[in-house]
Amino acid sequence: LEVNVLGLCVMTREFIKQLRERNVDDGHVVHISSISAHRVVGSFNHFYAATKFAVGALTEGLRKELRDLKSNIKVTAISPGLVATEFLPRAKNIENPKEAIEEMYSKFGFEALTAEDIANSVIYTLSTPARMQVFIQVLLTTWGLMYFWDQCLQIGLIQYC
Repeated sequence: LEVNVLGLCVMTREFIKQLRERNVDDGHVVHISSISAHRVVGSFNHFYAATKFAVGALTEGLRKELRDLKSNIKVTAISPGLVATEFLPRAKNIENPKEAIEEMYSKFGFEALTAEDIANSVIYTLSTPARMQVFIQVLLTTWGLMYFWDQCLQIGLIQYC
């Protein structure tokens, strides 16, 4: 809650404040959300999903607030699915998280998104013309999140999921 919601609120508030102090009216706020903002995948992550649903509401509320102020500042939420990071193994206190990641992804038979993929999505979003507003980007692997979840169930990797 503190990182996903309160941290996002404070950082966004301070960013908008800095833009206004500099009379900049064409900035872009990018919130990194999650596929969990759009769907509760399992019974284990509903609290996490709740924080990401909150990110979606905060993003939309900010966009509307800025529109009411006649501001040209854009607001986008990027919602990645499975990303190859140490986040999940570390959250589960798994020893050797890099090895766990490699094992998990090799058993799925497809590659997860990378941090570079997310960075490229941010770059794309920031490069859009003034006339274009990207509201939400949902980023999934080629086979998508549901394939990932089905594979977790089939091969018994629930301890990683």
